[in-house]
Amino acid sequence: MKAMIVAPQPVAVEAGFEVLRGGGNAVDAAVTCALVQGVVSPHMCGVGGYAVVTLSPGGGAPVFLDGPALAGSLVTPEMWQERLLRPSPNGWSYFLKGRVNDIGYTSVCTPGAVKLLATLLERYGTLDWEQHRQSGWLRRGLRSVNSWLPVGKRGVPSPKPPPCSSGS
Repeated sequence: MKAMIVAPQPVAVEAGFEVLRGGGNAVDAAVTCALVQGVVSPHMCGVGGYAVVTLSPGGGAPVFLDGPALAGSLVTPEMWQERLLRPSPNGWSYFLKGRVNDIGYTSVCTPGAVKLLATLLERYGTLDWEQHRQSGWLRRGLRSVNSWLPVGKRGVPSPKPPPCSSGS
């Protein structure tokens, strides 16, 4: 098998490798890897935010999927008009009086990462979300996290996980 799995934490790579070894495709492996990475490094990656994916299914034309963190269902454009100062230079957000879109309850969005991962599995994986859960791939990946996950003083994993053992 020719494959490459890349993630900041080796245990996430191992989980993705197990999916490939078990017959899953690259999308199945990427979803498992992303979910395990979110457990290992929740402060850097996880289900609570924004996600984007670019892939070329079957070597075809590139596909871009966007899983944005959206404002809640009760938010309206009118509620921000009085507070609008200017667009941010990055083009993704706005500066508002009192930073109400950055701080406090009005800054909370509905995460899009889980829906994006489920959409990836549905469209391009070999298993859908429920089958993926039942396959045990994610459970085995998370079990391996539990076997080494030391928590440091700041409540985040230690920067010294065990080396990757798959040889890949």
